[in-house]
Amino acid sequence: MGKWYTKYKRDQAKWLSNYVAWKSKLVLKDLSVAMKEYVQNNRARPKFKSKRNRWSFPIGLYSKEIKNNKYLLIKEGVYMKMIGHQQIERYSNPKPKQARIIREVEDRSNPKNKKNRNKNKHNKWFLSVVYEVDSEEIPIDSVGIGIDRNVGQVADNKGNIYELADIKKQEKQIAITNKKLSRKKRGSNRRNKTRLALASHHRKKTNQLKNSCRHIAKSICRKSNLIFLEDLKTKNLLKSAKGTVDKPGKNVKAKSGLSRVIQNSLWYFLECELARHGLVCKVPAAYTSQKCSECGFTDKDNRTSQSKFKCLECGLSMNADTNAAINIWTLGIGDIQYVRGVCIRPKIAKGGPGQPTMKRKNEYFAF
Repeated sequence: MGKWYTKYKRDQAKWLSNYVAWKSKLVLKDLSVAMKEYVQNNRARPKFKSKRNRWSFPIGLYSKEIKNNKYLLIKEGVYMKMIGHQQIERYSNPKPKQARIIREVEDRSNPKNKKNRNKNKHNKWFLSVVYEVDSEEIPIDSVGIGIDRNVGQVADNKGNIYELADIKKQEKQIAITNKKLSRKKRGSNRRNKTRLALASHHRKKTNQLKNSCRHIAKSICRKSNLIFLEDLKTKNLLKSAKGTVDKPGKNVKAKSGLSRVIQNSLWYFLECELARHGLVCKVPAAYTSQKCSECGFTDKDNRTSQSKFKCLECGLSMNADTNAAINIWTLGIGDIQYVRGVCIRPKIAKGGPGQPTMKRKNEYFAF
């Protein structure tokens, strides 16, 4: 495709010479990979994107674009500083392959209003650079660790409780801004400013939760790279309890509040972060919170409250989430005790600089 494009540009379509060459090569490469996967029945037929979709675009990298591993050359005389470049120096033989400029739009509340959304002055642009580094095979830990995901916290079978970020301040600001938004006149400039402020509060809340999930995943995977999770059907847990006109639901307000805190716990995002650092295995979630980890007696009355567990048979008393995590670990280690494997992870350079300290509130590490 590259040879055909060069010949076509010289002979029939000379106007393509005015277009950026590296961007054409990246588009052809992406199209080639997509069509190859389509022929192999690994994905659907690729669809061409609209010209209006300009939220991100790639940049081809060669040997001279990055200066001193800190600055990326956008065009002649224009450099962009890369935040978090110190972490790349930890890995063995890093080679920059591709960069992407990403536009984060704060105002996504009304996707049909493209006119005002595109004129938003609060949009942010970020740089993401993909590096290729040496990899190594790490054997899977034969012990493993069981994880119980709860609302606002995570527990393991060793008795550790990991709390998610405290977002009470952001929740309060969101409630206040929502009340202000309901009093503003539709189409006015003050309503648009209030809507942008509301989107900013939501973004800060999500960034804090994601950053805490990353720290929790790293802390867990330092203990073991074999993680057992319960197979939760989050979609079923978030179903509304309103019901129908003939059969109205019960405790609708309480169920909506529970769904909201479940969404704020970011269970799937935590699972993805754990999968980045180790091997995630799922076990059935039935009765893991009602079963005693000592004698195996199962009863719903064993769990006296949200955080307390006391067995009615043997009298075992402990944290309810820790008890559930032990049950999850027992189920997982029983099914996978004869399985052996390896994890492919980036190789850390010997004698390289240590990992820099990271602020919990700063989510964007573009490197």
